[in-house]
Amino acid sequence: MLLGAFARDLLFRHRYGIESPSATMDMDFNVELASWNDFNTLAKKLGKNGFKHPAPINHPEKFKDDNGQEIDILPSGAICEGNTTLVWQD
Repeated sequence: MLLGAFARDLLFRHRYGIESPSATMDMDFNVELASWNDFNTLAKKLGKNGFKHPAPINHPEKFKDDNGQEIDILPSGAICEGNTTLVWQD
């Protein structure tokens, strides 16, 4: 699921013709995951498709491709404590 300002901008611009400037150009995606192993597998697959963690790696959710496109992967589901609270593994 696409979240955040980019999702808002798509809706405003393409549905209503309203320009809405964003402070950031990243895209936030929610992905339902069962475990940190699943998150790490997803991160590896993103890496194989050109997305890497920008240095320094202090935000495991952030990825960037060679063109500069930034995405944030925000896990939800069973990976969260009680399916409600995300606590990063590090």
